[in-house]
Amino acid sequence: MGGPIHQHSREHRIQFARDVLRNDMLPHVGISAGDEFKKAYFTGYMTNRLIQAALGRTTEDDRDYYGKKRLDMAGALLSMIFRAQFRQVIKDMEKYLEKDINRDRFDSRNLKLDKYIKSDTISKGLRSALSTGNWGKDKDNNVLKTGVS
Repeated sequence: MGGPIHQHSREHRIQFARDVLRNDMLPHVGISAGDEFKKAYFTGYMTNRLIQAALGRTTEDDRDYYGKKRLDMAGALLSMIFRAQFRQVIKDMEKYLEKDINRDRFDSRNLKLDKYIKSDTISKGLRSALSTGNWGKDKDNNVLKTGVS
């Protein structure tokens, strides 16, 4: 945000907090506007499991046990996402170029690529994969790998 916190209005601070809770807290549960209830329910579920284990009513699970993990190298995962997002950048660029050519708006002498390339596509794809743990999508838009940490 920058600067002292009281520099912004109360409404701005509340909206910032809501955005952080929506996008950064438990992103694997969901980041849509209607997912707050799911996040609250999941937080309650995790708290209940923790209390039950602390009181000895249930046993602790070993989901984080290293032997149960499947390992994929970070470089391979990042290159997979980068390739997919780069293909998307090219598809979008072709679509915008074709649109301008068909409408006779294309001028090859004054070509400005920033008009046709969405510069944040790759960044958003990498950020999404890192925050949600969902890596890659197939042709039907189904997630290829879930739960990657």
